[in-house]
Amino acid sequence: MAPAPAVRAETAALLARMTPPAPPQRASVIDALVAASVDAGIWSRIDRLLLFAAHSPQAALLDWKGGGDAGFGGGAPRHIVDRGYWVDGHDDWIDPGFVPAAAVQFQRSSAMLGIWGRKSDRNPASPVGTITGTTISLNPRASSDVSAGRLNGSAVVTGGTVTTGYGLVVVDRPGSGTLRHFIDGVLKGENTNASASNPASVQVGIGRANAVAVDGQFCAFVAGDTLTAAQHAVLHQAVRRYMDALGVAPLPAVVATTRAVTEWSTLPDGSAPIATERGMAVTGLARDLAGRWYVDNGRTTRHPLLFTRLSPDRTMIEAEFDLTRLGLSADMAEPCQGITLDRSDRHLWMLVKLSGPDGGASHLVRFDPVSETVSAPPIALAGTANGVAHDPVADCLWVVHDTGELVAYDRSGTIRSGGTPLPANADQCVIADRRYGDIMTGELLVTAGANGAAGTIHRWGPSIAIAGSIMADGSWSRSIRWTVRTRSKACGSTMTASGSGTTAQRTRERRN
Repeated sequence: MAPAPAVRAETAALLARMTPPAPPQRASVIDALVAASVDAGIWSRIDRLLLFAAHSPQAALLDWKGGGDAGFGGGAPRHIVDRGYWVDGHDDWIDPGFVPAAAVQFQRSSAMLGIWGRKSDRNPASPVGTITGTTISLNPRASSDVSAGRLNGSAVVTGGTVTTGYGLVVVDRPGSGTLRHFIDGVLKGENTNASASNPASVQVGIGRANAVAVDGQFCAFVAGDTLTAAQHAVLHQAVRRYMDALGVAPLPAVVATTRAVTEWSTLPDGSAPIATERGMAVTGLARDLAGRWYVDNGRTTRHPLLFTRLSPDRTMIEAEFDLTRLGLSADMAEPCQGITLDRSDRHLWMLVKLSGPDGGASHLVRFDPVSETVSAPPIALAGTANGVAHDPVADCLWVVHDTGELVAYDRSGTIRSGGTPLPANADQCVIADRRYGDIMTGELLVTAGANGAAGTIHRWGPSIAIAGSIMADGSWSRSIRWTVRTRSKACGSTMTASGSGTTAQRTRERRN
């Protein structure tokens, strides 16, 4: 048998720590990256080097420099062989074992930090940075389509326009007054920025920065001393060859298909229809454990009626709930928009917009369907919102904000996630509690579309990763619990319709 090819001493030390052992071909790929880094003088300037894209979860958390290994800071990040770790934007985050103040090479005015991610889409907040505070942050593609970062500095600076967040993005501080952005080994921005703070004494997080969680899949992490432009180019080339050898590519794009409405059912008018014999207004829909339907009756003008309870077949009105019956302030006569069932305690949560001197905000209202009372004081949210869905797995309330963001809250109204960007005119959301066609249990559906225009239903997986979308034909704009309905301001009609059971084509490789 031919002897195994010789590898660098640094590679041999790393391979000896891997469980299971890396196959010979993989060992050669690893050694090529190590050798390129050593020969270019990069290796000695690095404090931490992690390649999450590895053959095993254990190997993925090893620090290639031999320091303390990475671990999970929270949740349960999922490892995909040869792709990296996925974090869900809720409670998952990776602790790379890097505390800036304890680093050797990483210093106040001479430092660099970088990440290789697979997510090409925008991030609502920085996915990498100190877990509390903002002295260090890195966002490969911010909501404004720029790379952004902060490194021991006085402010976040941008590195220019980007069209994808995929690849190696590095912020580098070569001195006390300058911060540079390197994207795939190329200098994309150089900004005047003072090193205003000493290296942080808290750890850096991946998937969580400044107490805000952001989803994504991460393939590599590096931190250490500043590098020259030539060294950045070498580092990128070496890491790219490694990723190419493993077949790493950007996360797949969303696939959309068109579906037509196949069935309609008209709702009763109730006491306050938009137009007589055209059905009640509908701005939210949920069903309790007894099978009864709760319909939000939001209107374009102020009205004390908030929601109605219907029979299981949706043909009979069982009860109407207005401000007086619920004991709520007259300022809450704005639209009741969004309703969901919390199966853990059988209560309903709904969104009520507030007018009056404290207008411009939405409140979460908790309703007990047994006693038919509001069971807790309304909880004010930051800004206005349209849709709410209880997630039994994450045990949170997903809220669709008017600003076009999806945000997780706990039952006290505390924000638990960063804001996931949504399409224009996003309004309602629902968690699937059973499989329906190719929609899987636990998926989150968010509807979007202007009244009277074609709409879309966007699908996220159980960990809030985009899975696909359904394009609606001309008349439908919102959906909940597999029921699609429209509300036309022009004619005042409100109707519901059931889909055919086939929905969007699921993305073949959501996390793989």
